[in-house]
Amino acid sequence: MCERVALPGGGFAIVCGTRRGRRSTCAHCGRPASLLCDGPARDGGVGTCDRALCTHCRIHVPPDRDYCKGHREAARDAAAQLRHF
Repeated sequence: MCERVALPGGGFAIVCGTRRGRRSTCAHCGRPASLLCDGPARDGGVGTCDRALCTHCRIHVPPDRDYCKGHREAARDAAAQLRHF
């Protein structure tokens, strides 16, 4: 099953998968989610966080990353630590 998803700036993406039924909801606000967090896996494993995010709650980091609030704060803290060296 494929679906057309509107992107900020007027573009769109075609998202395909085998999952059917209810759409996922944003982990922060409960709105319909169309994005997944690109931060590192929470269990320390390989891959990404994949927490469901809506376009209102995502934190976009150009050119092509979207973070949940927890991963954005962790990235900001790491960048602040690097400035000390």
